[in-house]
Amino acid sequence: GCTGYTSTIEDLVVSIGDEIWIRVGGWQPGDAGTGTLSVQFSPALVDNLIADSQPGSGIIDVSWQAISDLTATALLIDGVPYASTGAVAAGTLLQQQVSGFLWPAPVEICLMSSSPGGSAVPICTAVDVLATAVEVVSGSTGSIVDDSVTIASVTVNNNAIPADLRVEIDIDHPRISDLRIRLLSAEGEQLVLQEGASGSGLDAIYWQPATPAAPPFNVGATMRPSGPGSLLDLCNSIAAGEWTLEIEDLVAGESGTLVEWSLVFFDVPPAYLPAPDLIAGDHQQMSQLGREGDEVGLMLQSVCCNHGDEPLDWHGNPSPLHPFMVFNLYRISEERIVQVGSSWAKHAPGPATTANACGLGCTVPSDPYTLGIGCSDIYSAGYNGTQSVLGPRSEIDPWSGSYDYNNSILNGPLGSVTPVDRRLRIHDADLDPTANPDSDLIVEALYIAHDDPNPGDNTIHETVSITSGAPGGTWQFSLADPGQLGPAILAWTGSTISQITPGDGSDGMAIIAAKAFPLDDSESSWRYEYAIWNHNLSRHVGTVEIPLTPGVQITDPYFHAPQIESLGYIDLPWQIELDSSAIRWIAPQQNPLRWGYLYNFAFTATAAPVPGDVHATGHDVAGDIVVESLIPGGPITPPMRRGDCNADSGIDIADAVTALDILFMGGASPACTDSCDTNDDGQLNIADPIALLTWLFGSGTPLPAPHPGCGQDPTVDSLDCLEGTPCR
Repeated sequence: GCTGYTSTIEDLVVSIGDEIWIRVGGWQPGDAGTGTLSVQFSPALVDNLIADSQPGSGIIDVSWQAISDLTATALLIDGVPYASTGAVAAGTLLQQQVSGFLWPAPVEICLMSSSPGGSAVPICTAVDVLATAVEVVSGSTGSIVDDSVTIASVTVNNNAIPADLRVEIDIDHPRISDLRIRLLSAEGEQLVLQEGASGSGLDAIYWQPATPAAPPFNVGATMRPSGPGSLLDLCNSIAAGEWTLEIEDLVAGESGTLVEWSLVFFDVPPAYLPAPDLIAGDHQQMSQLGREGDEVGLMLQSVCCNHGDEPLDWHGNPSPLHPFMVFNLYRISEERIVQVGSSWAKHAPGPATTANACGLGCTVPSDPYTLGIGCSDIYSAGYNGTQSVLGPRSEIDPWSGSYDYNNSILNGPLGSVTPVDRRLRIHDADLDPTANPDSDLIVEALYIAHDDPNPGDNTIHETVSITSGAPGGTWQFSLADPGQLGPAILAWTGSTISQITPGDGSDGMAIIAAKAFPLDDSESSWRYEYAIWNHNLSRHVGTVEIPLTPGVQITDPYFHAPQIESLGYIDLPWQIELDSSAIRWIAPQQNPLRWGYLYNFAFTATAAPVPGDVHATGHDVAGDIVVESLIPGGPITPPMRRGDCNADSGIDIADAVTALDILFMGGASPACTDSCDTNDDGQLNIADPIALLTWLFGSGTPLPAPHPGCGQDPTVDSLDCLEGTPCR
């Protein structure tokens, strides 16, 4: 039996009264059957997503506009969370400058957004991030002769061997499928740029790291040459000399015009070239497979798709050349995201199937032990929960995808296991919706593959609804909402998201999300909540340090790690250190923050949040990684009223008498001496009661800020305000 699968149609404007026709077909020849088709419409929440990059900058300028009131947005770069925003009003124009990714390369920008009414389907756009060109030359133009070969040429002056090449072509022709377009270098190397296109007209940019050529071909899109071969094959010798564009019209009856064409040479190679790309598809099934006391063993269906340009290895054990899949559960409230469940790593067996669950169009590979381009491999929750195919995460390097079967627990008999061992384990108390009325349950799937150079899009998360069940019994689940690209930490809306990565390509990344909440109306005390999720940082995280400004008071420090079934590790708490300069959490040797897990860090501070650096240190590999997040700013001065020296919430002659009593009669100093500093000169002296009396009964100048209201003293001085004056 087929379970259920999801397809997404984007940018379809739906109006009241529209009639929509949907055709559903089988994935393979002869596939047929009956079922239920459910259609869910998602509102458009943002518009005008624009990404632009100046050559040589390595920077992308991104902007978008909210067309509805938003609770949060998250920006993803090639599937990796980059930045997030809190609530914004409809009509707001938002901008973000993006850097720190691999380039030169085509980069995909995706935007996830949510509103009080729910989440929208992510919208995406692409931008080519280029090096500075060393030479740009434009070739000859003219008519394209029908049923013949047309030759155009250009002279290149660059006497160096280029590292990269882009070709831009604009052709006016009513039937572009008639044409085969070939580029020949000055040394005679040749490459078919385009053959078998469709439609009328060709306006395209050919670049080797781009996606395969696909319609429409007349909108100026960047695409890979048809080949065989590569543009980089034309970059093996000095570029100088005459280059030729050969346009062969294969079918009589139509002629056209070569409007323009150019060659763009670079001395920097592409950051990466076509490769497999394992992505996570939408899941439809989560099942309870066992129980041990108050703990249940669940498992999630998996949908693995190859979004890349080459087949993906899919060899089962004992070969290490296969993907690994892990599954996690979280509880998310306004204040905190907490991991409440995790599984061991499921090892994909071979051969792979050739389904088309992600709608990419499956190209069946010649090697059945690979996942073909566009193909998908789907496993039920029951099969994923088979304990004999589940191994410890610690046996896998999440950054390289390497794994040694010879030393694996799977290289041997299963041994004794309980009904929950190795599966997605969670306690009844964390599942029970009546015990968790203010939080949502989120499931997450994370895939790792050794031959996936773009691991940023290999996670997906979605909301879990509990349809029936009770503690001690069998739980039933629904995954009705479409899955959202990226890890579950993105569902903690309103948090500030940043990456923890060494930045030199030597390791993967973790993600830190931060929130700060005022605990009282005066905003003199704030609760800071941090969650760090390790995506594929193989060195693990061993220390987290948040700097403090002198004078900031810290109370109620907190640490939480999920209960983890593991080999070689123990669920021990992290040590918390606090001094005047920082608060630190230090991992014991047996419990660093490992890949696929989320740990929590929190405290209360007498300071409002400001942007600042958080330090994370590797556990297995030394080295400090600095990332910008939220940290406590300077100490918060309680609000006061200028001139209210006796703190009775009024300003009158009694305040001048109180100031004189302090100065000359040995009266007790007030808790807020700043309020007695009437002239705001940073000193408490005779000038203050005189200034107050002059203002009260004469023509004195108005009292300094924060008068006439109540607030902090804007002047830095030696006077204190330990307790604010009444601000009624």
